[in-house]
Amino acid sequence: MAGLLRSLDYAARTTARRQPGFDAEAWLAGARAAFLTGYGEPADPSLLLALELEKACYEVRYEANFRPDWIWLPLEAIERMVA
Repeated sequence: MAGLLRSLDYAARTTARRQPGFDAEAWLAGARAAFLTGYGEPADPSLLLALELEKACYEVRYEANFRPDWIWLPLEAIERMVA
């Protein structure tokens, strides 16, 4: 579940960088809500947040090793999650 939610974030943020005016926050909110409605809301939303944070930390290592130009994406996600 956390992996797919992170993928939705990647899609929204990269689209926003390529298409000025694209509302990543609105799109992401709708996509997340649709997925969670279909998949099932987690029993503990804080656990889901922790799993997403863990996934984003993995992504930092991955992007640093294989796509350094993309490291901004998981780093910004981590900043949003801990804020």
